[in-house]
Amino acid sequence: MASSSAIYEPNKTYEIDIHDVEYLREGDTVLQARIYEPKAPGPLPAIVYLHGGAWTSNDRTTNPAVPRGIAESGVLVCSLDFRQGADGPYPASSADINYAIRWLKLHAGDYNAVPETIGCAGSSSGGHLSLLAAMRPDDPRYTRIVLEEAPQIDASLAYAISCTGVLDPWARYVGAKREGNAAMVARHDDYFRSDEAQQECSPVLILERGEQVQLPPALVVQGTADTTSPPQMVGYFASLYQSAGGQLEVAQFEGMPHTFWDWPPEQAQAAIGRIKEFIADRVAAVRTA
Repeated sequence: MASSSAIYEPNKTYEIDIHDVEYLREGDTVLQARIYEPKAPGPLPAIVYLHGGAWTSNDRTTNPAVPRGIAESGVLVCSLDFRQGADGPYPASSADINYAIRWLKLHAGDYNAVPETIGCAGSSSGGHLSLLAAMRPDDPRYTRIVLEEAPQIDASLAYAISCTGVLDPWARYVGAKREGNAAMVARHDDYFRSDEAQQECSPVLILERGEQVQLPPALVVQGTADTTSPPQMVGYFASLYQSAGGQLEVAQFEGMPHTFWDWPPEQAQAAIGRIKEFIADRVAAVRTA
């Protein structure tokens, strides 16, 4: 088993092993996680990574540069498949992710990782789901799948990272309708099924309503040319999070668009570097707590 203190020096580089494991089997649903395991002495910090795809497409193999880049610095990364789209409408993804966080806490020691360090990161719609996981770890809709081996484990997180995340799905939906983006409107309709659901699970609107949620330290990585979460929305969300008592950092990248894998390599690597710095700060905070 890992000791109580993770060791993480973000400027180091390690080789990694990559393999898939089944983390959830429920009825006919079988979900896998791609594990990026550093060949580092450890004990390791760990993170759950959530792919983007407008809540309807892609899988654990999407945009591997982010989980790989984090893992190569000495972090155990668990990149998830989860239910999505019309076959897995909201809150299915959030239930799968909540279970996966608890599953990873249970199995962290198998990978020489420290469960107290587990955070969650995601890109685009995955960034939205990462914030939901962090803010609502005890929501009964999200916790509905019992971890039979250890039902006492909760899904609270050490931190959350939203990388070009959709901070307000409702605002994006309204904008897509206004712009005549029928394909995006259809994706929202497939997953959320109703206007009320989009409003209910918008991190911006959750904070506007003053809901009692958890607010672990968070990082928002965003491009200033991202029309999904433009700079003014990022700033507004940051002010809401901080006013509610949370610690939130914003890392904005000039001229970068929404789709992270369209960023030039230099900017993408700078963003991953900023993510690693944030993780290092959080790991240090856990170690000294």
